[in-house]
Order: sequence, then structure tokens, then C-alpha cells
Amino acid sequence: MDPISSPSESQLNILPLEPLESPFLTYRLPEGRERPEPGTRVIVPLGRRLVTGLVWPSSLPPWEGETREIADLPDPRPVLPPFLFSLLEFGAWYYRIPLGALVRSALPPQLTATRPLSSRFWKEWEWQRPPRPDLPPSLPPLSPDQVRAFEDWSNVRSRGGFSPFLLEGITGSGKTRLYQEMARKVIEEGKRVLLLTPEIGLVGPLYSSMEQVSPGTVSLHSRQTPAARARGWARILSGQVQVVVGPRSALFAPLPDLGLVIVDEEHDPSYQAYEGLSFNARNLAIKRAQEAEVPVVLGSATPLSDSLFHAGAGRYHPLRLPRRIGGFPLPPIDLVVPGNGPSPVPGEVREALALTLSRREQAVILLNRRGYVPTLLCRDCHSHVTCPSCAVRLVLHKVPERRMICHFCAASYAVPSLCPSCRGRNLDLRGIATQKLEEELRSFFPETRIIRLDQDQKEDAWEKIGRFREGEGEILIGTQVVAKGHDLPGVTLGVVLEADGMLAFPDYRASERAFGLWIQLAGRVGRHRTGGRVMLVTREPENPIFGWAKNYDTRSFHESLLEERKLLGYPPYCRLASVILSSASEEVIREVLAEPSPFGSHPPGNGIYGPIPALPPRLKNRYRAQILIKAPTVREIHERLSLIRHHYRPGKKILVEWQIDPSALA
Repeated sequence: MDPISSPSESQLNILPLEPLESPFLTYRLPEGRERPEPGTRVIVPLGRRLVTGLVWPSSLPPWEGETREIADLPDPRPVLPPFLFSLLEFGAWYYRIPLGALVRSALPPQLTATRPLSSRFWKEWEWQRPPRPDLPPSLPPLSPDQVRAFEDWSNVRSRGGFSPFLLEGITGSGKTRLYQEMARKVIEEGKRVLLLTPEIGLVGPLYSSMEQVSPGTVSLHSRQTPAARARGWARILSGQVQVVVGPRSALFAPLPDLGLVIVDEEHDPSYQAYEGLSFNARNLAIKRAQEAEVPVVLGSATPLSDSLFHAGAGRYHPLRLPRRIGGFPLPPIDLVVPGNGPSPVPGEVREALALTLSRREQAVILLNRRGYVPTLLCRDCHSHVTCPSCAVRLVLHKVPERRMICHFCAASYAVPSLCPSCRGRNLDLRGIATQKLEEELRSFFPETRIIRLDQDQKEDAWEKIGRFREGEGEILIGTQVVAKGHDLPGVTLGVVLEADGMLAFPDYRASERAFGLWIQLAGRVGRHRTGGRVMLVTREPENPIFGWAKNYDTRSFHESLLEERKLLGYPPYCRLASVILSSASEEVIREVLAEPSPFGSHPPGNGIYGPIPALPPRLKNRYRAQILIKAPTVREIHERLSLIRHHYRPGKKILVEWQIDPSALA
């Protein structure tokens, strides 16, 4: 490695793309090299390693100590434009995550490697956008509701500056067509559009719709090859791209002259990043629009209660699409109480499926549980077969092979013939998941083509949805992805199985997520023909939430939900953070849980609560406890988080991890 040098005037402030608590280090520019612009990649020594970093502006005085020399400057120009620096710095500050790690996650993998970029990358930088056709694509005319929403958006936007909009449009009301019109208006003014979607499987239709408005639209997402993602990044840097579409990984797309940010399906929890770095792309998208002083449109058929609260308080401008395109009504929702028969598919549902198939129509069934059966129960000792590394039940899968799988750590085990606890032989399969549902339906309808859609299949979700849309299947079954954002013209029957289980999660957002999924699933039904029907299977039809769903009474549901959150002290009436304490030693966490709370007692909505056992209490061989922080401001959240981190400092053999504004608590 290079020798340590004396202080020099040729100093550069470098952000190593590493999870350093103090993000910046000072390095010396090699003699004879021109000073690189901010955002340019450099290769620098860090300890005994060479790592990638970026030149970053600094207002600090020159470093008076010794510095090390930059090992290499591999690129002729910046790969991260300075207009993104403040957004990234804000994200690192707000979510209390290392700036270097956040920037690494924002860049395509090839740009974080310690090697020069390929000539192909720099050729893409010179890419030219395809010319717009002389005749614009024939887009369908706007409906009266769309015209009103577009005019309201245009009037507010004409005032200039940052303006958040909440677009509440029932399923099938034409939100995507309205996005097209907004994008076209912005592009005509020489500005650019960033369109976010919660999942990769939803990129396809939005990308196609934006291609009609702007040929050369670029998508960015993590399933692209590293080379393809780098080429897309280079094209955006060329300044020729007008629209970028993608999930979380597109949030930091280097689009200059931004004119509009759109967050589709703004309610979706997939905008929350969990693994490694915890941040919310939806919330940071709002911040990006604020920094660029442009409008942001949050679109959904089932907006977050928080968003409706802010719209009611005048912080968001409301836009509404209350009717479906074509005048088709929303399908009626029937509550079905399952009987005690041997089949997990109620007889009334089977009859409705048979009628639908006889009419040569299609059905979609939502069962938000993947695998074959969710639990293996011993009838002798009444214990469940659980994961050795996690305090959760193993799920039996039959496809691609018969194995017991942990849905938390992904460990796989042979299916036991004896109970691991008592060595008994009386093991029962309990419950139903998507693979068993597929098997059941094939036994009832052997000639029917059934498509299953869940995470256990390698085939691209969008390809499967496309095949179903083209009539290559009669029944589509799957987890929550089947309810999201798809236009399926042949579907006239929707079914939600195990609806009660969707409410059973110990999380303050569980009912909101379940309610939203039911309404979204109903939105797949009867969009292009009359006679649609939705069946919601529940053993508790008297629960008010099912009455609200049956009547599409979203207002009453959200009013009740917000009243409950106000009483208990949950967002939007406070800021929230979740802290997980974990240790490889069970005894350490037992001691944490046994001691009186070191943070005192607090009223609802403002204080530090816990520690209590986390759910699950053991994960990946680490024992866990949870603390909640509630406060009026994020600065107070930060202060209380610092107290917790100091109390459980590393010397106590406890790892402290946190999420600020978590979308789920379990």
C-alpha cells in the first residue's frame, strides 16, 4: 500500500462507499492529475483494502494531519450528479444510516466496483433519444373525471414550486392514462419525469404506457443484469432520457431538469427497504420533488390513512377519479362463511368458479400464503415443526420438491416422519397455501388451465400475467401480487380466501393492508364487462371491517382507523421508530427483558416503550427484543434513538438495529 504522506494543498474530500459512521475521509490527489469534479469515482486505500469512493464537496477547512494518496481515478467524468447529493445526505440523516452505504445502494453495481467502466458504458453516454414520431400515438381521450383531475393538477402546478397531490382513483378509473397526460405536459416544457412503482412485476405496464409518450423511456431495477443497469444509468446521464420508470432502485436515477415525480400505488409497503438499509422510497420521493421544487403525485385506489389525513389537513392537494372508465360498476362483494367440510375451498366458491368457467370467463383467487400448507402439527404433543434457527413454523412446500422451508431465513429441511419434540408419528398437515390450493382446484376442475403466481416460481410475474391476460389460463391464483395493478379484461370473479388470517398480524397497519388488498383484488374484476362478483371468505362476517369492504366504504374504514391511532398514539399523530435489540446469547436478551425499563414510563404517542419480546423472538439464531420510539418530531426520534444506542452499547454484546417510519412492526 502507499506510504503515509505529509499534508498537501491537493486534498480531496472523499466519500468511500462503505458503511462508515463518519462518512468522509481526506485523500491526496496524485501529482500531475487534474482535480476531478464532485461525483467522480476514485479508488482509495481504506485500511488494507482498496475501495471505491466518490469525490464529494466539503465546506470544512483543509485537513492538517497526514493524508494518503488516491490510488486511481478511473473515469473521465462524474457518475453521480451533484443535484442528488443533498437528497442522499438527507436520507442518511433522516433514517440514521451510513451515507456511503446509501450511495452504494443507489448506484448500479458496476459503478461501485474497483475497476474501470467498460467502453460500452461511455458509448451509452453518447446515446441519442429516438425521434418522436410525426404523429403522436393515438391515446384514448380523457374521461370527464380525468379532465377535471388534470385541470386541477395543472392549475395548482401553474403556481410553480413544490406541490404534493393525492390522486385517489378507484380501480379501473384510468390513473395510468392520467399519468401519461401529466408526463406529456411536463415533457413538452422540456422537463423530465420520474415514475416509481412498488414492485418490479408492475414495471412492465407502466413502462409500456410511458413509451407511448416518450420513446426511449428507461427502466431501472435490480433484476436487470449489472451491465443493463449500468447502460440505463449512462443513458440517463446523457441527458437524453425524458422518463424513468422503476421501483425503489429508480429513486436516485440521475435525471436532470426534473419536472414531475409520480409514486404509483403509494400505499404499498414494498416501498420500504428492510434488508441492510432501512429507508422508505415513497417518502424520499416526496423529498426529491420538494428539493427539485416540482409536483409529486401519489396515486392509489386505496391510499394510506396517513395520506388521507394529510389531504384532509390541506397538506396534499386531492385529485379524485370516482368512476371506472367505460362506466362499468364496481363488482358486488359477497361475504362467504366457510363450512366445516374437508375442502378448504367452500362449496359456494366452487359453484361460482364452475359458473364462471361455463361462461368462458376468468377468475382470480387471492390467498396470501405461499407454500403447500403453513404448518405441520403433532397430534400427540400439540407442537408445531419449527425452524431450528428462527422461532417460527416451517412451511411445507411440494414444488419444486417436497421440503420444509423457513420463510424468514430460507433454510430448507427434509419433511420429518416423526415429531422433533416427542418423536410421535401423528403429524397432521394444517391449513392451506397456494400450492395446495392449486392442487385442490385441479381436482375439482381437471380440464381447467390454472396459473399460480407467487415467489416460489422462477418465471417472471409479468410474463405469467401476460399469458393469463391473453387467455392462456382460466384461473389465476396467488399471493398479494395478483391483486396489484393488473388490467385483466376476462376476469369476472374474484375470491379472497383466509381473509381472517390477513387481519391476525400483530401490527397496527395489518387491517389497513388487508382492507387495501381486498379492494385492490375487487378492482381486477369486471373492468371490461358486467356481471362481475367478488367473494370474501370469512368466519367473522360481523366484524365491521368486512361490512365496510362489502360496501366499498373506505371513508368509514379510515375514519375508524384514524380514531383508533389517535387514541393509541400512532402515525400520523406522531413519528415512530422501531428498534430491535439482538444477541447470539439468549441469556443476554432475557436479562434485557427482565430489567425494569431504563427509559421510564410514558403516555401514548410520546416516549420510549419497551423492551418487549420481538416477533419473532428468535431470527437467524439471534434472540430479539423490541423497543418503540414515538415523538412529535424526527429530531426527538433521533435523540431517543441515541439514548438507546448508548445504553445498549456494543460492549453489552447487543446489536442495535432500527427503522424510522417503519411500514410494519413485525
